Amino acid sequence: MVVLLEQDISYDHGVEQARIGVDVVLADGNTQRAELVLNPPQMYATSAQLQRAIRAREGARSIGDR
Repeated sequence: MVVLLEQDISYDHGVEQARIGVDVVLADGNTQRAELVLNPPQMYATSAQLQRAIRAREGARSIGDR
């Protein structure tokens, strides 16, 4: 499993990469600190996927409130 760290995402304009701190949780329970590195197309794709997930969550929550 990979868990995002609660910190700001950094962007390096020189290499056009976003870097996101993560903890990688291994099968034995140990964790390793790492970075998820995204190029611009990956950033846009991830953004679109997250927006869909957020809308789905909000839709499910509104159905549950009825």
